[in-house]
Amino acid sequence: MNKKVLSTLLLSAALLTATTAMANECENTPCEKPQPPQECNRPCPPDMQRPPMTPEERKADFEKRIQLTDSQKAKLEKIKANEQKTLEPIHEKMQKKNEEMKVLIKEENDVRAESMKKFENILTKEQKAELEKMKSEIEEQMKKDMESRPQPPMGPGGPMGPMGPKGPGCAGGCPLNK
Repeated sequence: MNKKVLSTLLLSAALLTATTAMANECENTPCEKPQPPQECNRPCPPDMQRPPMTPEERKADFEKRIQLTDSQKAKLEKIKANEQKTLEPIHEKMQKKNEEMKVLIKEENDVRAESMKKFENILTKEQKAELEKMKSEIEEQMKKDMESRPQPPMGPGGPMGPMGPKGPGCAGGCPLNK
């Protein structure tokens, strides 16, 4: 029974240490810049041979390509306005839930930290030293794991962008490959 409790507490300690380390690292270090898209041999789609469009340009291009009439454009504007009006309270709820989750995660971490303090108070000096050594080893291994994990590029070269695995790709002439 004692080994089971000790194992559970050690696992909790490792998780708490790792969670705290990752949270501190995320808060204290700036986000990495996205990596540039990688070269590929697929032909560049016509719309990727020029700089990205502004939202206004995308809207105008969309309306032109679909060949919307003035009446359809007016109806589309009403549809989009209604969509925004409908989405606003949903987005507010989402933001509130996100803030609630942050509070709950902090409460969870506080409970785990308090449990860890209580656990450490029952250990001998030698046990505490070994526990600290174990925590350091786990933290170091997690750092190595995080560093070795490939991060997908964001933007057009990302996994969902036009040059990702499902996109049409881009060849040497595309400005996004430079």
